[in-house]
Amino acid sequence: MRKAIKVRIYPNEQQEQLLARQFGCSRFWWNRSLALQYEHRSNNGRWLKRTELNAMLPQLKKELPWLKTDCYSQVLQATSKHLEQALKNWFEGRAKKPRFKAKSNKQSISFPQNILVTGNQIKVPKVGLIDAVITRKIEGIIKTVTISVTPSGKYFAAIGLDNELPPEKSTTDGIVTGIDLGLKDYVYCHNGTESYSVKHPKWLKRHEQNLRRHQKQLSRRKKGSKRRNKARLLVARTHEKLSNSRQDFLHKLSKRITDESQVIAVESLNIRGMLKNRRLSKAIAQSG
Repeated sequence: MRKAIKVRIYPNEQQEQLLARQFGCSRFWWNRSLALQYEHRSNNGRWLKRTELNAMLPQLKKELPWLKTDCYSQVLQATSKHLEQALKNWFEGRAKKPRFKAKSNKQSISFPQNILVTGNQIKVPKVGLIDAVITRKIEGIIKTVTISVTPSGKYFAAIGLDNELPPEKSTTDGIVTGIDLGLKDYVYCHNGTESYSVKHPKWLKRHEQNLRRHQKQLSRRKKGSKRRNKARLLVARTHEKLSNSRQDFLHKLSKRITDESQVIAVESLNIRGMLKNRRLSKAIAQSG
């Protein structure tokens, strides 16, 4: 059975530069591959396979030597794999159309090989030992490590593990809880004997004033200036606080419901259609 553990990492200045180079190489290959996919689709009526994209890498590294010196080879191949999965998710209606990546957004790279976790450090190819805060025991075989940096400048590592145990069998025995989603109250729960509602925390309303002020400052700053970068960080941190508040609430609520119940039934809503209502779209969007 596979699982992932996400930990906070603290690279030094030199390691940040080395990671930034690998982020840039991965981003370059993603954008180039995506452009090649669209071009090949329009000319030949089919998409390129992952193996066809990877076969282009040796020649590209000869033309652009920094792709070989700055980036671990498996990172680029992992990028091809992620693009293939993104296109598949789009075809099957699970995700939106893949977009080109920008430097200012969240960056991530995956290392499928040669990763070592020792104590409170993670060894990464072409970077070295990075300090980390690992509070959970690493049990199983490390399959992949994905390093990401948020727009506010925080670094994280998601460690994918395989403990080689069969997945647990599901059962329908026990307490059944039905969940009705709302806007005034976040959810209404009923388990056959008792019912309760959970009030809406209204995360956006708490941070809306700060977000509006910081976005105004950002719009007035000159592009490329240091003051604009400072204003961008303030906006990113405000969005991060909003996201963290929502995730914390959702994790605590989901754990409470799953601890009390063995079977959970949730109504199926057309969220995309509900967002078209201009009177309720803001409340629906902030519900998460």
